[in-house]
Amino acid sequence: MPEGHRVTIVYPSTPGEAFDWEHYMARHLPLAIGTSRRHTNLVFSDVDRPLSGLDSPVTCICVVHFDSEASLEAFIEFFATEHPESREILADQPYYTAIDAIFIASRFTSTALAEPPATSYRVRMALAGPADSHAVDRIPDALRGAGFALDHMEVDHCYSGVPLGEAPMWRAIVSLVFSDEETARACLAWLEAGNAETLLDVTRGELTLMAARVLPFDMTLSEPFRDR
Repeated sequence: MPEGHRVTIVYPSTPGEAFDWEHYMARHLPLAIGTSRRHTNLVFSDVDRPLSGLDSPVTCICVVHFDSEASLEAFIEFFATEHPESREILADQPYYTAIDAIFIASRFTSTALAEPPATSYRVRMALAGPADSHAVDRIPDALRGAGFALDHMEVDHCYSGVPLGEAPMWRAIVSLVFSDEETARACLAWLEAGNAETLLDVTRGELTLMAARVLPFDMTLSEPFRDR
């Protein structure tokens, strides 16, 4: 089963606060990813944009993958210690939103056996506490039994916020990946009807649900900032 290390950067939904997606994707991410690659081995990144028409608890989620735990921790330290170059990245934030980003470091596993579909959608179940491994292992079969064509599942075991050692916003994130939007929406509705609590053996207050389209980030856009 593939596994790795990544940071999930969450922008919570905040009433009255805007988010400029064009600036974020075309300017901020190239700056942030490219500059960070000068200090750590960052492999790739993608972004969750919430599906339209839903009352999403998040405005945006950016996922950043690393080649090792040491590289992940170097990335966290880069921001936690306010390196001059990380301050440049943070100074760009007011140009796309006033929402403060929350960093979550995790070790993750994936059931993916091949490259993900060209267009994909994530339905996330974020937990306030650790995930029960036996309950998580039963999820793919339960979804298929309910008629959902699951492409693969990702499980993040979250261990830190920023700085390192700070308690993370969530302790576990179970991401269900689908190849079409209709299935993702139907699965979210099914989970919201009480099935998520049953699957994970948790109460509603311990669980946050969301669905989004996955936007891949073109790493070549970061090269000018890495090489300057």
